[in-house]
Amino acid sequence: MIGYEWTSVPGGNNLHRNVLFRDGKDKADQVFPFSAWQSEDPEKLWAWMDVYEKKTGGRMLAIPHNGNLSNGRMFELTDFSGQPLTRDYAERRAWEVLQEIIQTKGNSETNPLMSPNDEFAGDLGVAGGSTEPDDAGLAPDQE
Repeated sequence: MIGYEWTSVPGGNNLHRNVLFRDGKDKADQVFPFSAWQSEDPEKLWAWMDVYEKKTGGRMLAIPHNGNLSNGRMFELTDFSGQPLTRDYAERRAWEVLQEIIQTKGNSETNPLMSPNDEFAGDLGVAGGSTEPDDAGLAPDQE
């Protein structure tokens, strides 16, 4: 599966999505990935995904992630422009049938010696949680 990260951070609020081409390279090669340089609005991403599917006959999937760093923007009851959510909005969000709830980072991704200011560096458990086991072998956030 081919994919990329669409990195939208309006006002410092993380609205990241992993964007996946659910078909092969032959279809993915027909387009240039949509980026936040074009728009930070997720609805613009969905519109691009719709065009891709109509143009190629392919299928796409977007997985919102790191919503914990969105300051609530990922789960607002309004759209990107502040308008109330509508049935049309929900139907156009059909590419996002999953939501990342928990993220684990390991030493292969980051290291505290190289990134001393990254609170997730070297975390082998839940991002931001302790990895020190207790007597039962569980990290405190797993009890």
